[in-house]
Amino acid sequence: MLIFKNGTIADYREVFPNTSFTAFGPNDEFLRENDAYRVTSWLPHDRATEKLVASIPYIQNGIAYTVMVEPKTPEELDADYKAKAAAVRAQRNRLLSEYDWTQLADAQVDKQAWAIYRQALRDVPSQDGFPDTIVWPEKP
Repeated sequence: MLIFKNGTIADYREVFPNTSFTAFGPNDEFLRENDAYRVTSWLPHDRATEKLVASIPYIQNGIAYTVMVEPKTPEELDADYKAKAAAVRAQRNRLLSEYDWTQLADAQVDKQAWAIYRQALRDVPSQDGFPDTIVWPEKP
């Protein structure tokens, strides 16, 4: 466990070398009594629109944070959109190739039903909500 004391982040064993602790390290009461704080590099945030950015350590609500939440830039939002869209298209392409055989001349299937399904797969990128909300067509 990392702790913040006297402007420095260090392992609790280095800061308190002559103190024995349980396997979980120092408890909150011990840390308070010794003006030390647990360190975390995570804050709740909306991963779709926000990001964590490294910062100098700061104390808030008895915890030392090494990150801050900032809004994603338009470029980052665009990159996220493109990555999601590419992942959905890759899944769609996998499904299309998995069922290519249904369109072979000697395939013993309802070719029209499979053709409709495959067209619905091709139309996935034009759905409202793409790429975040996808209604996948059902196989015949």
